[in-house]
Amino acid sequence: MLANSVIQTSKSPFAAPCLMVKKKDESWRFCVDYRQLNAATEKNKFSIHIVDDLLDELKGVGYFSN
Repeated sequence: MLANSVIQTSKSPFAAPCLMVKKKDESWRFCVDYRQLNAATEKNKFSIHIVDDLLDELKGVGYFSN
């Protein structure tokens, strides 16, 4: 794929190595190894609000702004 310019090399810390693996039926599976990316990702940096809780907080509000 590299020789055919389908992919290119990367030095990004967020890049992930990929390869093609032949399946039993002779077709190909595209595989990506995300272990390094997962290790570099900060866990739970931002809390995710529950939509129902956010809607409850907006109950009765007359104006919305962005």
